[in-house]
Amino acid sequence: MPSSIAHAAVAVIANPVLEGHDRTRGLIWLAGAAAAAPDLDTVGWVLHGADGPLSAAHRGVTHSLAVAVAGALIGVALLQWHRSLRSPARTFAYLALVIASHGALDCFASYGAGVALLAPFAGQRLKAPWRVFDGLLTEIVCLWLPALIFIVLDIGGFRSRSGAPSADSSPSRSAG
Repeated sequence: MPSSIAHAAVAVIANPVLEGHDRTRGLIWLAGAAAAAPDLDTVGWVLHGADGPLSAAHRGVTHSLAVAVAGALIGVALLQWHRSLRSPARTFAYLALVIASHGALDCFASYGAGVALLAPFAGQRLKAPWRVFDGLLTEIVCLWLPALIFIVLDIGGFRSRSGAPSADSSPSRSAG
């Protein structure tokens, strides 16, 4: 199964979706945390064990597309309140994609009864017909390595943005 680090790596890989002015390290870190957050439903396993009453909750509604959309809406609203976003629609698409990727990636894991991607509207759990994530090596190759390449090559401007608008994002002034 993809680890929390692997889920967070999607935030780095998907960062070119963002409008340049809106792309900040803080937003990418926030998106990474939001991508890992659906696994907070494992609290049931910790408290009650694999056979406890909450064990079926893992990969449930927290992994659904509905929660991804709701999380993205809340994220954009908070970001817009905190600072003006140049492209709220692209920021919404980025956050929704990153959060929804958690459930989608878990569909390719080597264990479990599937993921409730369509919850709360449908109760079935979905599984991919093949397993991609059956160990740490596939996770590193499929997610960690691409994220590292994006950081090293500064694809999407991950390293070059601290949060302040750059000089090239301000309106141009004509001489004369």
